[in-house]
Order: sequence, then C-alpha cells, then structure tokens
Amino acid sequence: MYLGSVAGNVAGDVRIAMLVTYPTEISLVARQVANSFRPYKTSVGGTISLLHAGIIPADEMFQTAVDQNTTLTWILRFVGFIMMFFGLRMILNILSVTADIIPFVGSIVGAGASVVAFLVAVIVAFVIIAFAWIFFRPLLAFGLLVVAAAATFAVFWRGKGSKGEVVSTS
Repeated sequence: MYLGSVAGNVAGDVRIAMLVTYPTEISLVARQVANSFRPYKTSVGGTISLLHAGIIPADEMFQTAVDQNTTLTWILRFVGFIMMFFGLRMILNILSVTADIIPFVGSIVGAGASVVAFLVAVIVAFVIIAFAWIFFRPLLAFGLLVVAAAATFAVFWRGKGSKGEVVSTS
C-alpha cells in the first residue's frame, strides 16, 4: 500500500504498511456477488451491510443495528434541540443587553429570555419531530402536535391572563 511521501523524506521514498488479519469466525449480513460481498439493497432504496466478530444470530444483529440507530436518532434530536435553544437565546440576548442600562434588570430579563427560548425550542422541536413522523407514525405525530399546541396555548393563555390583573390576597 503506497501512502505517499511525507515531509522530510527524500523524493522517491516509499512508505509501506502491512496489515495481517488472522482467520476468525464472523457474522455478516450483505449480498454475495461472486467471491465478494456488497451492501444489500432494500426494496425502499436503503442498504444493509452488517459485520460482527463471532457467531451472532441474524435477529440479534438486526436488533443491535436498530438500537444503535435509535440511540443516534435521540442524540441528534437532543443536539438539534440544544442548538435551537442557544440560537433562540442568542437572538433574545439583545433584550437583556438593552435592559443592562439598569444594572440588575438585565439579568432578570436575561433569565426570562432563557425561559422563553426554552419553551419556544421545546414547542418547535415537538412540531419538527411530529412532521418527521407524520407518514411513519401518524398517531405519535398527532399526539406530539397536540402536546405542542397545548403548550403553545398554555404559554399564550398564561401570558394574557397575567397582563393587568391584580391578585388580591384577602
């Protein structure tokens, strides 16, 4: 295997690497083509190619792949939510910077902006996830849309109910 010349070597030097793989038992899910294997093309256009060391039943290999995909999906959803929250927080940061004219008011407005950014990020994340699931899991998508609508209604209803009201403690 030629890896090219590296800085400091004389022109014409060749670096060679050797890799030895000893015979072992493996489990493979793929399509056999002559003396080789290619990823299996599914009827919906995806590909499957799984390789594990040792003898593992096919259903266990598929379950491991499903579990890995589920974990990755939830990690990506969480990262997307965090990015949305921080993006909204940065947009709303202008309010706390403006309110910093009065020393302690800026931190109070900043805390309120963080709460608003969190609530909006939760609602938007639920809507995005619901639209992603609308064709594959319509009941779950509908449930998420209902939760997002209820949260939106609660935020606006709570906001309208607190304007101009005086609470009496007598």
